[in-house]
Amino acid sequence: MTNILTKRIAFLILLMTATALPSLGQGARLELKNLESLKSKANESTDVSLDGSMLQLATKALENEKDADAAKIKDLISKLKGVYVKTFEFKEKNQYSNSDLEPIRVQLKDPN
Repeated sequence: MTNILTKRIAFLILLMTATALPSLGQGARLELKNLESLKSKANESTDVSLDGSMLQLATKALENEKDADAAKIKDLISKLKGVYVKTFEFKEKNQYSNSDLEPIRVQLKDPN
C-alpha cells in the first residue's frame, strides 16, 4: 500500500513540477486568484495547498522507505516550495470559458 501511495504522490508532484517549473522563474508562484470566480459556478470544488513545511513533513514520512523510487521522490519534494491544486466540477456545460483560464495559460507559457 505504501509503495502504491508513494508512486501516486510522485506522479502528481512530477506532473505539476514538469508543467509549471520550466516557464516560471525561480521562486515564482502561479497566480490563481482569478479562478475564485469559478468557485461560485462549480457544483463541487477542491482547493489543496501544501506549503514548504507540509512538504518537509512529507519527506520525513518517506525517511523509512528503502527503495530507489522513494529516494527520488524525497529528493524531488525537498526541492519544491509548495504544491497548489484547484479542481472544479460543473453540473452543466459551458459554465466557464477559455478566457477564465487564459491568465493561467499566460503564466505557463515559455518566455522564449
